Amino acid sequence: MYDCQTDTYTEFQYGQTDRPAIKPGGLRGPLEAISPEPAQQSALVRLLAHASALGYECRHHGDRVRVLDVCLEHALQLDAAFGAELAIRCELRIDGFVPLPS
Repeated sequence: MYDCQTDTYTEFQYGQTDRPAIKPGGLRGPLEAISPEPAQQSALVRLLAHASALGYECRHHGDRVRVLDVCLEHALQLDAAFGAELAIRCELRIDGFVPLPS
């Protein structure tokens, strides 16, 4: 799992027979950007336009934008481009993957 706040990865633990096959789509999931201040609304609009240009379905609700089914590469690009202005949260998973209990 990637934590963009600390720029670190946490590995999942698998048993030899529990390792899932990686699907071609890789890691995907929703990305949510929140405007901490009303003055940052223009950053939300720019993020919305950028994500839409990449082909993603987006939802704009007041002080937040939700980008649906974003891939890891684009999530990192959006975070790099807008992370200084917006609070960005993203939870990516391998489709159908459920982590083993600790």
